[in-house]
Amino acid sequence: MTQLSHITVQPGCDGVVQGGTVIGSARCKDFRTREGRLKAAYNLVQNNITSLVCIGGDGSLTGANLFRQEWLSLLEELVKTGMLLQ
Repeated sequence: MTQLSHITVQPGCDGVVQGGTVIGSARCKDFRTREGRLKAAYNLVQNNITSLVCIGGDGSLTGANLFRQEWLSLLEELVKTGMLLQ
């Protein structure tokens, strides 16, 4: 499983202004493949993450939209391969 980090934003913090590269959330090359998105879906389910907010430009929104479109088939594949119980 991928290590997840919790972040908090404090008043006066410029982490949000600096962008994803600085805070470690820049685009992941793995996410550009179905296998990478399958891993992301697995990590979300395993960590009980029920909502995901995408903040970014065209690339981020395109990736998030594809993830949304594939979501049910990703879950079905995780169940079919035994990675998740139904």
